[in-house]
Amino acid sequence: MQFTVISDMHGNTYALKRLIGILPADSHIIFLGDGVREAEEIMRNFPTISFCAVRGNNDFYSDLPLWRTIHTQGCKILMTHGHYAYVKSGLSTLTQKAESEGANVVLFGHTHRPFCEKRNGVLLLNPGALYNSHPTDDGRGIVYATLYLQNREASAVLHP
Repeated sequence: MQFTVISDMHGNTYALKRLIGILPADSHIIFLGDGVREAEEIMRNFPTISFCAVRGNNDFYSDLPLWRTIHTQGCKILMTHGHYAYVKSGLSTLTQKAESEGANVVLFGHTHRPFCEKRNGVLLLNPGALYNSHPTDDGRGIVYATLYLQNREASAVLHP
């Protein structure tokens, strides 16, 4: 199973529309906050795409959770925007929470910098900021990540 992971859209709906244009119709998108209202509005136009999100520090008035957990393919995925885990100051708080909850994967945003690394058996993944994207019509130039899950194993690819 694979997920397209995005974060920090900050109003760049053009990049999200271009990304959706290159994804299969039955894709799964995980959004890690900062632009939830715009993302939800766009996703309503694509009902075949599965969409899961958490709110970010700029998602005022959103009732989405700050933390969310998904169980699939034998993996436990912990999702957050990252501001409550102080990810701009380091990843120790985030790593400790993942370990205490038994997560295999932690998805976060907030720093606007792509990051992918395994620490103590936990895959830490930040897709970077979608708002930094300058996509072409064929989707090149979009900042996102693809998360792959199979047989209790997780891996990821950062794009571009």
